[in-house]
Parts: sequence; C-alpha cells; structure tokens
Amino acid sequence: MSRIHDALQKARRERRSRPDIDDSGRPPLPRQPQQAVGDESLAALAERFVQECTTLRSAIEVALADRRSKIVMFTASVRREGCTTLLASLGYVLASQAGMRVALVDANIKYPGLGSLMGIGSHAGLTDVVGRDLDPVSALRSTSTSNLHVLLCGNTPLVSSELFGSPKTRALLEWLREHHDYVLVDTPAVMPVPEVVVQAKDADGVVLVVRANKTDRSVLEKARDVLREGGANVLGVVLNRRRFVIPEFIYRRL
Repeated sequence: MSRIHDALQKARRERRSRPDIDDSGRPPLPRQPQQAVGDESLAALAERFVQECTTLRSAIEVALADRRSKIVMFTASVRREGCTTLLASLGYVLASQAGMRVALVDANIKYPGLGSLMGIGSHAGLTDVVGRDLDPVSALRSTSTSNLHVLLCGNTPLVSSELFGSPKTRALLEWLREHHDYVLVDTPAVMPVPEVVVQAKDADGVVLVVRANKTDRSVLEKARDVLREGGANVLGVVLNRRRFVIPEFIYRRL
C-alpha cells in the first residue's frame, strides 16, 4: 500500500503548493500515463448512445451535486447486463463532449472486458497495484481521447475478498479521485459475487444496470436490496437494450 499512499500524499502536496496547477483545479498526474493503443471502437460505439449518456450524466450530477469529484460504481444483479458497454460509453461522452477528466476502472475480476471492448489488449492494472504494490501511474493508461484514462483489471490473480473493500483499493480509488472529475468502476454482478457490496459502500453512488426482457424483476429487487442493506447509495436503475415496438424516433417525439 506504501506506493499508493506515497503517490496520494505527493499529489496532495503538489495541489497545496501549486493551486493554479490546472485550469480544472485538479493536480496533474505525477507523470504522463502510458499510451494505450485503441479506443476507436469505443468512439464508434459511444456515438450511438450520446443522448442516453448525456441524460445519465445529468441524473448523476443532480444526485451527487455535493461532490466535486465522483466515484460511481456500475454493477448488475447477474452477468451480461451490459455494464461495461454503458460505463465505457458514458466515460467517452464525459471526456470527449463535456471535457471531464475521466478514469475507467475494470474491477470485474471474474470477467474483465474493458480492455477488449476498447481494443487496447491486456496490460498491468488494478490487481497488480493492489496485489503487488505496482506504482498506480505505471498501470494507468491514457487513450487517444483527451482526458480519458483506463485502469484495466490487471494480471495478478486475486480473489474477490482480497480486492473489494481492501484498504489498498480504497486508497487507489481516492488517488484516482484526486486527478479526475469522474472515476467509473466496472464490477462483477452482485448476486454471484456478494463481496461487491463491500466496495459499493465506498463509492459515492451505484448504478444498477438491467437488460430489458432478460432479468427477472425479483432478482433485480434482491440485488438492489442487498446493495442498500450493505450501505451503498443506489442512484437508480438503467434499463439496457430496450426494444421499441414502433420506430425509436417516434418515441422521441411523444
């Protein structure tokens, strides 16, 4: 944990000594993250959901109006609900259209998918920082989208209990908060990996994603209740992959 703690303390010292260090008011990263090839596929994907992501951003801003920097966790009740796609699209829109500094974090140690979705392959990441004390800046990757950084899942094997709720994980997320407007965290589904709840209570808010016409309502409600009982701030539910029985553009005019 020492390197994470040292990096966090260094960033805070720089911010106090140089308050004008950044137009956004955020301290720069200790050094420029390594470039990760890719994210063109993400741009093409996100362009399809600009309106939805803008609406989601507005809802999060209202719900967390008292937070200057936001750590938002995305999870689901069961697998394959579309959390990774939604999180990545929102991050792209926030960075490219709103000029926000965004960090995408792949904490889905069961089924990591952020790297392949963005076309950036496999690199050191979250589990390497937490599991073997890797310098977090060495693991953080920049992208061809300005202000958008990615922390992939990593290559060090960890079990859920070693990652979620760990003091090292908390310190890392707070370090990312220091340098970003949004830290968006992709996690496993709640029902098969209940340890997620331990991490959820440390986030400013949790977005629960559900795939339309797939997940049983009772399962979704159980996941929501488990999160709330664990102390998580559930911001709401996003209905993913909804189908329109009439053309979508007509719905938008109703």
